[in-house]
Amino acid sequence: QQRSTIQNAIMSDWTAHLTKEQILNGFYPGGLPDKAAAIAAIVLYAAATAGVIGTTIKTRTWWMFVCVVTGAVEVAGYALRVKMLSAPEYYTYVVSYAFLVIGPVFLVIIEYICLSKLIARSARGRKSKFARGVAWFMTVSEIIRLGIQCAAGGPLTSKDEKQRDLGGKIMLAGLSMQVGFFTI
Repeated sequence: QQRSTIQNAIMSDWTAHLTKEQILNGFYPGGLPDKAAAIAAIVLYAAATAGVIGTTIKTRTWWMFVCVVTGAVEVAGYALRVKMLSAPEYYTYVVSYAFLVIGPVFLVIIEYICLSKLIARSARGRKSKFARGVAWFMTVSEIIRLGIQCAAGGPLTSKDEKQRDLGGKIMLAGLSMQVGFFTI
């Protein structure tokens, strides 16, 4: 396989003299992830996703397809992690990490939908217009928060310390926003 010119420029700049183990230790300073555990996660997420697809179709609860997206994103993230452990590349690491971080956001959205449905079924919830809007409000807030945190990713990976600090501040703003929206 031939890498792109940009990828070669990025990789050659700081990995040309490093071994595979040194590159992996740079990506995972706390210790390398276990390849067998990543493969087990792929199998378990794929099985759970298949079960959710079957149950969703059988019960016609179409909003549960958000869980299918979660499962697919997690399977892709762990598959890329396995690839990363075999042939380390910067882009594989970044996309794998992004998938593994973004996947749970969809589960949070499912929790908001379930919460909204529970509120709507209560006596006070049936009378409230707010109950129906909970899921939409929280879903939109999660998407905004995720966008802010994704915007922090670029500066966080910069070689410039000021840019990394800026990325950290943007990330904290996104997390603070999440806590703020949740307390509303």
